[in-house]
Amino acid sequence: MVPSTSGVDDEGFRAALVGAAWEMFARRSPSSVSVRVLAEMAGCSHGTITSTFGSRSGLERAVADQVAVTVEEAVVDVLAQPGWPFGAMLRMRHEHPRVTRLFVRLGLGDLPIDDFLSRSTIGDRLVGRIEGFRGGSPRRPTQRSRLAAHGVLCTVLGACTFDIFNIRSVRSAGIDGSVRDAALTNALTLIAELPADDAVE
Repeated sequence: MVPSTSGVDDEGFRAALVGAAWEMFARRSPSSVSVRVLAEMAGCSHGTITSTFGSRSGLERAVADQVAVTVEEAVVDVLAQPGWPFGAMLRMRHEHPRVTRLFVRLGLGDLPIDDFLSRSTIGDRLVGRIEGFRGGSPRRPTQRSRLAAHGVLCTVLGACTFDIFNIRSVRSAGIDGSVRDAALTNALTLIAELPADDAVE
């Protein structure tokens, strides 16, 4: 039975539906979550999803947009701090597990990622940070700095994905998470600090 929705405006429905979807998509693949379950969690009817978002895919895009904004703000804040940001970027997945799960779903294509890729400034900011460390101009980064930033972002996303899908095997193997993160941080720092290579340029 759907709870009464009297007195709830469209923005209230929107926020409730996005919140319900955020919660469920963090637990399970979006394709396995029914519209009926989301509507019941939000306290509205099935038709409210269509009238508010146009379709189920519209709701998924709204969740993806919110995840993108959250990730963007968190990473930009980390990149604004002094020193290499790699340890802090890796710690984010422990500090914000639900956001991390949804970010991985973006990477896997379970949620629409095209808007995030077109709007995100994370890659450019990281490239500029690495180029600045090398003594170059952040506004005119070299190919080496771009490759280093790409390697860093792929490693961080890989670490997030590994934790989500292999956490049981990691625990059973007795792998210490802090030791693994320290090793990854050192590896990412080495990647960022590699001297320029004319062959790469």
